[in-house]
Amino acid sequence: MTTSQTDVPDDPGAVSDPGSVYDVAVLQKALDLLEIITDAGGLGLAELSARAGASKASSFRVLSTLHRRGYVSKDPVTRRYTPGPRLIALSFANVSKLQLAPRARAILDALRDEFGETVNLGILADHDVLYLEIAESARSLRMSSEVGSRDRLHSTSLGKAILAALPVDEARGLLEAYERKPATRRTIVDLAALMAELRVTRERGYSIDDEENEVGARCVGAAITDVSGRPQAAISVSGPAARVFDSTIDAMGARLQDAADELATMMGWRPA
Repeated sequence: MTTSQTDVPDDPGAVSDPGSVYDVAVLQKALDLLEIITDAGGLGLAELSARAGASKASSFRVLSTLHRRGYVSKDPVTRRYTPGPRLIALSFANVSKLQLAPRARAILDALRDEFGETVNLGILADHDVLYLEIAESARSLRMSSEVGSRDRLHSTSLGKAILAALPVDEARGLLEAYERKPATRRTIVDLAALMAELRVTRERGYSIDDEENEVGARCVGAAITDVSGRPQAAISVSGPAARVFDSTIDAMGARLQDAADELATMMGWRPA
């Protein structure tokens, strides 16, 4: 498609209402839906369509595109839409609204100083873990990630902690919805084996990544849950396997559970 000379005036300022000339209807609809999802979140197609003043069919087409591009997430069980990982990574609008990362910083620093290892804070973002805040170990040999980066659900302690705190059917749905590629030879990719691992994690109270996401790295994680027990985020300690011994994992797990409870209370997700 070509643009004729008459499509764009020589002096855009001469147009009394340039918005009415240059607005792209489908883009307006996409932005309307993104704003509604960012403000409210957890809405289904019917409610989103009604709030946007659009038909279900057109809203569904726009939402499907946004979902494929990672700007919105769709819960496979409830079919409700929430902000997606790309939207969160580009602008931490809903994260800053909750103020989770800055409020958690002192707790992350304390855990790093206590164990001497890197401490991570992450949330569920579609089929990934999104890192919100990281307190890096001061040691020369340490585990590190970047704030705003994403990682696997099935092979990280953050991901397994979140999955274990979700309803079983919802966790299974998330795992079934993407290809569970092995990151190392120890990565658990079989669905039945993963569900068994989540059951053990749930009973134990903390998750373990035993060189499943990166060779030579061990991580311990705990979910940060609200009053209903639903995970809002997760926290983990990660370090070289040569320093994270079997004998210290229990202590790390117990300490992470206490830190998760403290953060949940601080955020108002649980009563003091």
